[in-house]
Amino acid sequence: MINNHVLVIEDDKNIAEYFQAVLTLAGLEVEVLLSAREGFLRLSGSVPGLILLDMRLGQEIGGEDILYQIRSNPRFDDTHVIVVTGYPNTVHLVADLADLVLIKPVGIDQLTALAKRLLAFEKPPKTHSFRDPVTNLFTYDFFQTRLELAYERGKRRAEFLYAVILFQLDVRGADGEPVDANLESSLPLLVEASRRLQQNLRPTDTIARENGWKFITLNEDLRREDDMNVIIERIMKVFEAPLGVGASRVEVTYGAAARNPNYLTAQDILKIANHALAVALKKAAVSDDARL
Repeated sequence: MINNHVLVIEDDKNIAEYFQAVLTLAGLEVEVLLSAREGFLRLSGSVPGLILLDMRLGQEIGGEDILYQIRSNPRFDDTHVIVVTGYPNTVHLVADLADLVLIKPVGIDQLTALAKRLLAFEKPPKTHSFRDPVTNLFTYDFFQTRLELAYERGKRRAEFLYAVILFQLDVRGADGEPVDANLESSLPLLVEASRRLQQNLRPTDTIARENGWKFITLNEDLRREDDMNVIIERIMKVFEAPLGVGASRVEVTYGAAARNPNYLTAQDILKIANHALAVALKKAAVSDDARL
């Protein structure tokens, strides 16, 4: 059975009503939402067959945030997404995730034909796996994409503050020796470490495991730079207790960097955070040698 429910998420009321009129005349059931936050709220209890999604939704959450939530949630495996944008230079950021990308202005015949074609299941919706099946954290590739989007948003909004934080865990066994995160016997400890990170960061934060015991977070929409230190202190606190059976203690070393308008690429903030982590690890190693 075809799902004719169409959700239009567009902050321009005139354009939204235009889309609604066109698709309603085509026999579709159309609902309009005028902000990203309304869109998130509606999607928490609704699974439309098609979503018309504007990429620039005022000064709040971007359309790309909604798109990534849709593609990372199996509830929407049968939902098609048409991205509508007036900024062709942003298309590459979502081209692999949207079923179609339309550049404004959008013609009546074009919109009607494409919407009906997608809802008729002439091709399946695009689906992507953004989460690691073991830890349920986001994949590192997903993290990189989110970082690119945060960088682009930072260029558009001077007040948009974000940070990258790297956490390197040194997990020791009952014998005091390092625990290898890649061993099958270490999986329960890895899952527990991931669970602690997820429970102590915001749902909007992007958390990924880069490799071994190294985790990375992207923390967006911070109010001030000091919020980064609050996050770090919270994470350091939750790892004071052992991860479980087979692990006697956990030591956490971190490196962090906040958004800087002088960064030329999204990777610059990552390089700064990695450098800070390397310096911290070197200091930790010197301190350990001194104790010995």
